[in-house]
Amino acid sequence: MSLTKNFFWSAVERFSTQIIQFVIGILLARLLGPSEYGIISILMVINSFLQIFIDSGFSKALIQKKERTKLDYSSVYLFNIGIGIICYIILFLFSPLLETFYEIKNLSIYTRIVGISLVINTFYTVTQTDLIIRLDFKSIAKVNFISSLVSGLLAIWAAYLGFGVWALIIQILLKSFISLIIYQFFKKYDFGYNYSQASIRTLYRFGSNILYGSILNTLVNNFSTIFIAKMYNTQSLGFYTRGTQFTDVVYNTFSSILDNVLLPSFCQLSGDIEAIKNEFIKVYRYVVLLLWPIFLLLALLAEPIIRLLLTDKWLMSVQVMQLFAIARFISILSGLNISVLYSIGKSNLVLKQQILKILVRLILIGMALPFDIYYVALAELVSTGIHFFINTYYPGKILKVSGFKQLVATSKIFISSITIFVTTWIINYLFSNSLIIILLSLVLGLSTYIVSLKLLKVEELNYILNRKILKK
Repeated sequence: MSLTKNFFWSAVERFSTQIIQFVIGILLARLLGPSEYGIISILMVINSFLQIFIDSGFSKALIQKKERTKLDYSSVYLFNIGIGIICYIILFLFSPLLETFYEIKNLSIYTRIVGISLVINTFYTVTQTDLIIRLDFKSIAKVNFISSLVSGLLAIWAAYLGFGVWALIIQILLKSFISLIIYQFFKKYDFGYNYSQASIRTLYRFGSNILYGSILNTLVNNFSTIFIAKMYNTQSLGFYTRGTQFTDVVYNTFSSILDNVLLPSFCQLSGDIEAIKNEFIKVYRYVVLLLWPIFLLLALLAEPIIRLLLTDKWLMSVQVMQLFAIARFISILSGLNISVLYSIGKSNLVLKQQILKILVRLILIGMALPFDIYYVALAELVSTGIHFFINTYYPGKILKVSGFKQLVATSKIFISSITIFVTTWIINYLFSNSLIIILLSLVLGLSTYIVSLKLLKVEELNYILNRKILKK
């Protein structure tokens, strides 16, 4: 199966899950307020940070390794469980300090209960990794779809009954528990319970750079979230995180697809730089063609989307959403370049890039924090733009396709998107109804975009319209 076909079917399966999560997220936001979302944002940052230690880069190390053994799988499986338990004990003991730091009542209790999901996740992480290696994205999507639907519906019921932040906590725990149960039905074989320190050391040589890079990346990416709640309040953090969540639905969907498809697919090319370069350029152009109009429309339609779906109580999230729509698109392009480095075993170069990116982000966000959440979001956008050129440096040298050349290669697509901007601006000027603005902008904006692509003779458009992408 070709790389483009893997991407297509992975996207189809992935979207089924994201649609469910998107609808559930809207319903929960209408029932809950910014303060509840602010509290959950703090908890999720803590969980995501500890999850990095639990995995320690072994998932990507297993994907990258050419000849994996059953002992490799079982060793990582036992390692993850052991580290997961240790991390939870640390979290349990230090949670009162978090409550004191943020001055949020019952935060210690919330932290300890949500942290249980970390331990649950360790029991299916290796199974999930094995499915990614086998390019079995359909099974992964089924697990995510069912767990998201069931946990989401129960969370909505709890929110309706007035459970407040507990509704979101219930959703997190149930999703992990249901995923664990369902993954048992998709296991290809029993990994066993043998542990080899030699196997762990071998995998760690590749995974360690991923571990260090992920720790730094998570700290930097969540730097603003950590301090917004402290410097302002949980309500401000709620507006900030809600402003990122619409764009994150699209970003997480496609970044997950690309990460899952590109890394194992590039690894199968066995280090053939010319072959990787050809596939990279092809995927890069398709990504810009398909995703840029989506993120651009999210930025242009932020206010009517939030007004229609979340109600006016969330309007303070509009500017944050606009800035993050552009930032998340840039991050996806950066991620394509990082996948190249991982696929050829250059995780050490990714780590070097992370250190420089940290300095850039910390300086800009540090300058923005004394003001308000909009300046923080702007700092995120500017730093993400700088990060793009940092992330493209090493892949540019290896593939001979610099960040500037990557942008030039897609210049016709960006020029075509001007029609979306003009069309949407006119529609916003003529109409006031949010639903009408959204529908007309989608139909007319995308129609003029496609016409512009045809006039500029962007070959990828014809390739998609003729469905050759599925026959390859």
